[in-house]
Amino acid sequence: MSTLNAQSQITNQIKNTISSVSGKLPNGQVPFKEGISDLKGILPNPITLQNVFKPGNNVPSNFLKDFDPTQDLVSNIPIPTVDIPKVEIIPTDVPIEKPVDTEGLTEKQIQEEERKRELRQKRNEIASKIQNTVKDKAGSILGGLQGQADNLIKGAVAGAALGAVTNSGLGEIALKIAAFKFFKAQIAESQKRVLNIQKEVLKVSEEGKDVLKDATKSIVQDGKIKGEAAQKESSAKSLEAQTNSMKPTFPSHPGPGNKANSGVTQAAKKAREEADGFKANMEQKAKNVGKFLKDGLEKIMNLISTILKVVGAILAIIAFIKFLKQLMELLMLLLFGKNNSTASAKENSKATSPEEFLAEIGYPGFTEQDFSQTIKDAFNNLGNSNIPNKDKFPQDNSLNTNNTTTNPNNNSTSNFNNSSINSQITGLNLSDPLIIGDTQIGNPITQSDLNPSSGKDFNNHPLLGDLTEIHPQITNELYNNGTLPLTNKPALDPNNFSIDLDKLYDDIINELTETNQIEYIEKLYNLDFEMIGYKRYRA
Repeated sequence: MSTLNAQSQITNQIKNTISSVSGKLPNGQVPFKEGISDLKGILPNPITLQNVFKPGNNVPSNFLKDFDPTQDLVSNIPIPTVDIPKVEIIPTDVPIEKPVDTEGLTEKQIQEEERKRELRQKRNEIASKIQNTVKDKAGSILGGLQGQADNLIKGAVAGAALGAVTNSGLGEIALKIAAFKFFKAQIAESQKRVLNIQKEVLKVSEEGKDVLKDATKSIVQDGKIKGEAAQKESSAKSLEAQTNSMKPTFPSHPGPGNKANSGVTQAAKKAREEADGFKANMEQKAKNVGKFLKDGLEKIMNLISTILKVVGAILAIIAFIKFLKQLMELLMLLLFGKNNSTASAKENSKATSPEEFLAEIGYPGFTEQDFSQTIKDAFNNLGNSNIPNKDKFPQDNSLNTNNTTTNPNNNSTSNFNNSSINSQITGLNLSDPLIIGDTQIGNPITQSDLNPSSGKDFNNHPLLGDLTEIHPQITNELYNNGTLPLTNKPALDPNNFSIDLDKLYDDIINELTETNQIEYIEKLYNLDFEMIGYKRYRA
């Protein structure tokens, strides 16, 4: 395939991809906005969590949806019960009178003794019947008493719930555990929904990034076309040089010493025609491709900017969900250890309570910062033109990489850590304007662009991901026109507090162990913390 035809295929692919992305963002509107907004009614507010889990505060009934006072309190509060001893009631057998001893008795005497025996036997039968009737009634009474006792015990549990919560730490924790499970289910549902949305958004984002990759391929292909043109020009000039040295003696009779060669002359003429024709096609193609790329990149950058609003908001919400999990676990931890010391939680700490310690390390919700505003901003910024503010949003930093520095006047591009692009643009001076036809593509790279403090990473970006298949000058334009937010702003990350919180967790566990509070420890372990404590290391 000729280099010109290959360029046509690339531009057609770019056109089709832009059309596909545009169809998924009708009128340039933010996609999946409604799905993300639905999370408003599910994710709990941090202030609500702090109020619910604060020691001594009652838990509102709407957070105790699955709470069974009888079962949950019996399983969490050691309320003594009384068992009525079981009495086994054995029916009375009828005594059998001994036969009459007839020895030495007259017939009349025998008859009299038999009559008396029959009377005694009937009396025995009546007495046994009476006794068994009484025993049956007694059994029913005792069984009823056991049932009444069971009901009284259950009633006592329900009646004692308020007193147990007031007077027993485990009683309060029983209610808080029910609320913890309620909020944990809420957060899990939100996380499931937002991850599903993220999966779909990233598909669109990758499709938009494919346009940038193909634009880079088009730039590389333009270089190949110029290379082919140069090769044709060189071949034509070489043949023309041979014809210039030919010297005929006279037109009608060359004679000896004539160096003219018609074959070479015709080949030189054909090569010149091909070189000039290819050059004309190349120049026209370059003009068309340059204008097409300029317009196409402008359109796709606008679309990518819209997509990245959602990507940024989703990453912020995912990180916020992690914070909610961590905050909720932290509040439960404080409830378990509300009377424990934090002296060893942090070296040189002056805190006299867990709350003071958290304020000292700057944990959100325990300082003057209004952490409850974070989630509101995450939703509200979807309708704005700007990427969510990283200073307020806890972004996901899992994609961050270190910037590298290079001299833009050096032809080597290896410091971009981009092997796929390096092999194709080696020799280009990235500080020179990139011109295709009559059109400049992207923005030249300056030394300040490559300074780590610039916030420009040409290898990776937290929102758009891998940039190594995109021409650095296109990436630079993405930064300069605001499509890509700079990466040097500090991001709020729940992992920033992990070490300090793990120490606090260990302190409280050690305190509970030293005071032999086994019931507390078991219940704390059964909460299955994800963000604090020993289970965090199992991932």
